[in-house]
Amino acid sequence: MKRWLIISLILLMAVGCDNARSARTVFGAANVRIQEAMCAGKIALAQGSAAVRDACFSGDTNIVLCTNESHPNPVRCKATNGLLTIEGTGDDVIDYARIR
Repeated sequence: MKRWLIISLILLMAVGCDNARSARTVFGAANVRIQEAMCAGKIALAQGSAAVRDACFSGDTNIVLCTNESHPNPVRCKATNGLLTIEGTGDDVIDYARIR
């Protein structure tokens, strides 16, 4: 389910050139804004932690989605200026995407 969400978000980025989309849900209308400069990727943990250095992470107000694709283990992500720190279990592979 989590992997599907990340794939869906990435596919939404590639749908077209305009950055505004609309959608209908059971809760009513929804406006979807697509950011083409979104950071996304995957990284393997080393002894339970990893760091991604990228200028797209601009601070602790960033919203970052992280999922563990290896096992149903919890994962913690924290964005700071130019750095995303990831903590989890062992050598699990973590998918990450900056949403905002």
